[in-house]
Amino acid sequence: MAVVLPLEVKLAALREMILLVKENGGSAPISEIARDSKEDIGGLFPVLEAGKLLGLMEVSDGVVKLSEVAKNANQKDLKTFLRTAMMAVEPFKSIVGHLKKTHGASTTSLFDFLLENGLVGQADRVNDINDFRRELLRLLIRTEICKYDSRKDVWKLL
Repeated sequence: MAVVLPLEVKLAALREMILLVKENGGSAPISEIARDSKEDIGGLFPVLEAGKLLGLMEVSDGVVKLSEVAKNANQKDLKTFLRTAMMAVEPFKSIVGHLKKTHGASTTSLFDFLLENGLVGQADRVNDINDFRRELLRLLIRTEICKYDSRKDVWKLL
């Protein structure tokens, strides 16, 4: 089974974690990050997983260490890096491939494509589709991977 980036992770949370670890010289215990961010440790795990998958950090023995990219990147560089890194991990890798083939897809067809390929789950399909759209908007639009026409509900690559 493919390793999938948690869609619920907000880019702002990744940036905040990077800043907190930077302020500690590029590495910090998870417990300090939790204290400084006022987030419980359990809430940090999806952000840590996303950071690892995107090549922004390593986690070993309860300590987060930033990659050189994360340590040295300004906001613009980080956005460019995230765009490239996201297109190389699931479910974004599959979304990009699907949109290249189809030249555009609705939110429902993207969700169904990922569901068929085991990259998303189906608990309450109606809510999942709405949550999925919101998460894609937040991640794919901000990193300038896709554009979205809300009137037609069509996603296309930039």
